[in-house]
Amino acid sequence: MPKKGQTMRFTDVELSLIKGLFADNEALLYALRKSLLGFVLDENETTIIKGLSQEALKLIRKTFLPTIDPASPFFQMTDMAMALNVDIKEKSEDEALPLIIAKAIEMQYMDEALRKLEGEKVTFTYNLNDLAVLTDENVFVNITARNYLLSYIDSNCKQLEFLAGQKDETVEQTVARLQKNSAK
Repeated sequence: MPKKGQTMRFTDVELSLIKGLFADNEALLYALRKSLLGFVLDENETTIIKGLSQEALKLIRKTFLPTIDPASPFFQMTDMAMALNVDIKEKSEDEALPLIIAKAIEMQYMDEALRKLEGEKVTFTYNLNDLAVLTDENVFVNITARNYLLSYIDSNCKQLEFLAGQKDETVEQTVARLQKNSAK
């Protein structure tokens, strides 16, 4: 069960860690994105990534490859497969299958990218360049998986940036601030 009043899938401790890691730290966000996309990091980026603690890596995994947590607040349980709801809604099984396969590729890629980030020696099953070959016989699945990945990685980096920039305030403080701002 979540902590009383918790409305997000991230705990207060995790939100604190997000703020400590990512607030005003674009270098980390860009190094993280570059690493997850499978690009070679320069020396500075490598140093940034290698400096991540085990707690930070665990939080990054939770962000980019979430698993269903029954203790999550209501409507905060998620995993990558849940995004398929929108994509396959009102599609036949034949129409949905390529999207499901693309999502499976995306999930496998994210697991491999995170294992590499965590220091494991990983040979990627897929890479972004191969997924972008428009003459491949599996072009629809591959390009869909590639585009899923690009969008997913960027949106999660943006989520971390947003959460890192959130103010720590009570509901009363938020109401007072908004009322003050609306009076201007």
